[in-house]
Amino acid sequence: MKTSELLKMVDVQVAYRLLGRELPTPGTKPWVKIRCIHPDHRDEHPSCSVNVQTGWWQCFSCGRDGNLILAVMLLRRCSKQEAFNWLKTNCVMGEGHTTVSECATTELVPVSKDGPKTECTRADDVPWDEVEMWLKIAQDFVDSEPDSEEWICKSLGISQPTRVRFKLGFLKGQPDHTFHDPRILIPTWDRTGLLRNLRCYRPGAKQRKVLPLCRGMKPSLFAFDQIPAGTKTLILAEGERDCMVLYEHGFVAVSSTGGAGTWLDEWSRLVAELGVEHVIILYDHDDAGREGVKKAASSLVSAGIKVLIASWPEESPPGFDVADWFSSGKSAEQLQSDVLEKATKCECSLVRKTSCVIQVDGRPVLYLATDRPIAETTANLTDVLIQSNRIFRRGTDIWCADAHRAFAITNRRHLGGALNGYVEFCKYIKDDETLDENGMSNPIIYYCNPPFELFERLQYSHEMDRLLPLNHYSKVPVFDTDFNLIPPGYHDPTGIFYAGEVIEPSASMEHLKLLCSEFAWKHDETDKANYIGALLTALLVMHFPGGHPGVVLNGNQPSLGKTLAANLTSLIVGDKDVESVTYTQNDEEFEKQIATQVDRGALVILIDNIKANVESAVLERAITSKVLTFRRLGKTEAITMPNTTLFFLTVNNGLMSRDLATRCMPINLYYEGPAEQREFTNPDLEEYAVANRQAILAELVGMVARWVEAGRPDGKGYRGRFNRWAKTIGGVLAVSGFEGFLGNWAEMTSQMSTEADEITKLASVVLNLKRVNLDLTAKELVQIAREHELFEQAVSKGGRGAVQSLGHHLVPFKGMTIKVDDDVEVIFHIRHDASGNKNVYRFEFDGELSETAKLGLWKPKESPLDERESIAPIADAGTRLDAHRIEI
Repeated sequence: MKTSELLKMVDVQVAYRLLGRELPTPGTKPWVKIRCIHPDHRDEHPSCSVNVQTGWWQCFSCGRDGNLILAVMLLRRCSKQEAFNWLKTNCVMGEGHTTVSECATTELVPVSKDGPKTECTRADDVPWDEVEMWLKIAQDFVDSEPDSEEWICKSLGISQPTRVRFKLGFLKGQPDHTFHDPRILIPTWDRTGLLRNLRCYRPGAKQRKVLPLCRGMKPSLFAFDQIPAGTKTLILAEGERDCMVLYEHGFVAVSSTGGAGTWLDEWSRLVAELGVEHVIILYDHDDAGREGVKKAASSLVSAGIKVLIASWPEESPPGFDVADWFSSGKSAEQLQSDVLEKATKCECSLVRKTSCVIQVDGRPVLYLATDRPIAETTANLTDVLIQSNRIFRRGTDIWCADAHRAFAITNRRHLGGALNGYVEFCKYIKDDETLDENGMSNPIIYYCNPPFELFERLQYSHEMDRLLPLNHYSKVPVFDTDFNLIPPGYHDPTGIFYAGEVIEPSASMEHLKLLCSEFAWKHDETDKANYIGALLTALLVMHFPGGHPGVVLNGNQPSLGKTLAANLTSLIVGDKDVESVTYTQNDEEFEKQIATQVDRGALVILIDNIKANVESAVLERAITSKVLTFRRLGKTEAITMPNTTLFFLTVNNGLMSRDLATRCMPINLYYEGPAEQREFTNPDLEEYAVANRQAILAELVGMVARWVEAGRPDGKGYRGRFNRWAKTIGGVLAVSGFEGFLGNWAEMTSQMSTEADEITKLASVVLNLKRVNLDLTAKELVQIAREHELFEQAVSKGGRGAVQSLGHHLVPFKGMTIKVDDDVEVIFHIRHDASGNKNVYRFEFDGELSETAKLGLWKPKESPLDERESIAPIADAGTRLDAHRIEI
């Protein structure tokens, strides 16, 4: 049983009563007030609202919220599975009760209307029950809070009847916390009353203005259910808000929920089946709107609909739309006379050429003729892709890259998005009834989706080599091999696409210092330098693919800002929130998660909140491989590309394999006392980083420029696998006055690695067995390790294999001083025996051992032994141990 199915069957009143939180009797609305569910919030005055139908709770004081499952987890302090089982056992309603979904359905689903029975297939991976629940919550909130309805109507420029007509809701926050600010929920229905989409609108936003409530929702045809029967003419608007404003002023309209360029041929067919004869396209006054008009017009004409294209007055500012028209004081009558009645007829004229590439309205169209060899069509397709200046090859994949984003083309959806607005595909038949001025028959064009089979043929043919290489895609300034800044756009000499603006080097360090001042570094000088070094690594990553370390953000407790530090890096260097994956000890599953993010071209990948000891051959390989290679999920194809990914790991006092520890740069955070009580000068660093991103980049570029001007001096003090990286980043930091870079590297590899923890435990066992200062053979150490479950992976092998494997694990600790506790240290030695053929191992210790011989009771000698004396601890009070044997 799924969680959504269980929540439909639960008696919410009973559940909260058993949890010790009796819910008050609700009034006309399903929301009641209780003390906050979260145990960390001392809610003296009840500020938490609970929906008695769904169990969803939201505290308007601390901002936390969640479903009934989370409430059980918090109040019973149990796991998610335990909470699920508890609800299933104790709180499922019996026969005769009405389920939550049944309560919602009567208000949620509109009355069916005549017309087509379907719009398009709903995405099966969307949790529709939860989506409907959220819409119900948001609608109930509007009904119970008049201020929210006033805010919605004012924000959209509509009246209360229009708000009710489109069943809009108000939402503060979202279950996966993608956003926290107030949003307007806009549902989309088909004509059968089925919910197709639920979008969240943020008034006043310039970017990410409209988001789906959850991932997986497909673009849908908005307001299709509102078209009256018998409608012959309707307006096609660019977005949901414009569409609702048109209805507010008496017009009939539809729009796509995906934006200007997402019109589907399926929708053209649905509009035609409804009996609509004319469509007036009224898109925004910008480049995206003009491109979207071409796509929608071609699709509608192919469906047999007559299309008129309306244009805003030339003096209109960029982005001008329907809402702007009415907010400027213009009337519906003026829109009709000055804009709609002046719309021009869409002319899709065909210009024939000898090639199979033709031009329609100035756009290349590749027609798929059955009488032409496929190889010729493939070559023509390659020509068109090269001319688009946005299709490249990266590794074994074909990528689309422009000033906004870059992605691998792996399926039909990717291909359609990559080619949208640049090339169309069509088939045609001759129309012998109409002739042109030369007496030749005119072909009738039928547009179609890009043929993915043809694209695959291109990908695995020699034509692939004609595409330009995409070695790196960056939204931050990029330096070439001589550390000269690369201009925006595609750079032929390096194969780098810089999708950003020209950044001038800055001599200031104001913003970087402010960001760093907000974190509780363990060692202010070293950890601060390491963090800025991580930012510089992301900036210069093309100079050492696979030759740069991962970054470990280690804290002594939660809530110190480890994830925040990683996200700031991604916002600054990637212009988006960090891509996060969950660590699992199943390397096969872990690899799938990493491969998914790499396939999407993630520059920064965060492995967040690791709770287990980290041992992952996949992660070790991903950090240091010059070329990343993974298997694409669900296919036998490989993902292959240069390693320009920066991995962040966040842990609290974590441990990892020594191999992984030597591949990571440590950044330590430390705070004594409750971390939640820390005060920040800047309460929202992420917002600050986004607002000042260009200035921060200018400061980082300025650091590199000063280093180049100083003669590119090498950083000093590091010896390891990442020498070139350390010399470059260390040199840049030193020129700008940041000292201590990598000063804690040895500390991390000795204290955070799981092998370091194992060698410390082995030393304590040898101490307690009174076998210090003795030469121990490898076989003896194997026996000790097995008896005390140490170095289990190494000693699990049989015979000589265990000896060799344990010896391999112990070599890195040769000559190391091992701190067993605050007062006890031993030195680990590896020497050859008398024959010179085998290794012997010794833990040297100078101290006293109490009679109980337990760790923690060691006492240091009052004075050090003379160097000429043999080093031996005290076995029992007053008894000296022989350096070569021990009597027990």
